[in-house]
Amino acid sequence: MVPTWKNGRKGEHHIGKRLDTFFIKESILAKFNFHKSWVVNTAILDHFSVVLELSSRHPKIKYPFKFNPVWLGNSSFDDLVRKFWTQCQVDIALNPMNRLVTKLRLLKAEVKIWGKRQK
Repeated sequence: MVPTWKNGRKGEHHIGKRLDTFFIKESILAKFNFHKSWVVNTAILDHFSVVLELSSRHPKIKYPFKFNPVWLGNSSFDDLVRKFWTQCQVDIALNPMNRLVTKLRLLKAEVKIWGKRQK
């Protein structure tokens, strides 16, 4: 629990409190099915801003790509990766790391399609 207010003193005279209470009418809150709050790292005077986010939809959850080692035994998977990696052209203006990330993202999409066809 990070304090949202500090008195600016050092040592034993230092005081820090968490002041983050929101007062909202229930009828307003009922219109939203998702809410969260967080403390912004930059202090304005002696207070840190607390942000309240209200949304009518849940945020999209990003699931990590899960590699299945069984794919390595499938020759069509090996062919897919080899063909994709040698033929996929990305913007040469990107720095090497961004080119790698872009190619991996595109390959991930191809592998998902390939995986659905394998079932």
